[in-house]
Amino acid sequence: MSDIWGSDIKVEVGKHLKLKNGKNKIRIGSRPHAANIHWEDSFAGKKKKAICPGSGCPLCNANRKYDPRYYVKVINRDDGQATILECGPMILTQIKKYASDSDYGNPMNYDISINKTGEGRNSKYSVMASPCKSSITAEEKTLLEAVDISSCVEPTPIDEIWDMGLVALPVDVPKPQESNVTDDDDWDSVE
Repeated sequence: MSDIWGSDIKVEVGKHLKLKNGKNKIRIGSRPHAANIHWEDSFAGKKKKAICPGSGCPLCNANRKYDPRYYVKVINRDDGQATILECGPMILTQIKKYASDSDYGNPMNYDISINKTGEGRNSKYSVMASPCKSSITAEEKTLLEAVDISSCVEPTPIDEIWDMGLVALPVDVPKPQESNVTDDDDWDSVE
């Protein structure tokens, strides 16, 4: 990774802070982690979430789009608890602007306020950095260390995606099976 807010972001995700309408004040406590999320309708009538595994993803192969999501450990200043902020490119891009500004620098050194308006896909976000820089406390550091982004959500295995009963995947096409063929195809045992 070229810098803490660069483009090469590790894929890991986790437990989320739900941003409320209005001001949400946080302190960032980790690098951002990225995942591509497929939200698909199931035959049961529910939306199902699949973390894109990348190569071989049946949803990508079916030309289904995914949403890039970013996950960052944060201290929620409303309750003082450590959690994970899930955000899209709209929020991450604004934080990256502060991170690349020499007057602000690393966003782990100051609080950030995220102002939310609207609901669902109509939500809009504006980000403002606090001009007061300070280190996190020892207690906050301990809280952040207890949050494990990587163990919360990992890419969904391909076989599990096929087993989710998704409308987007053809049901009449058998899912790919692992081959049992080896280099030694037992021709030497044929008389």
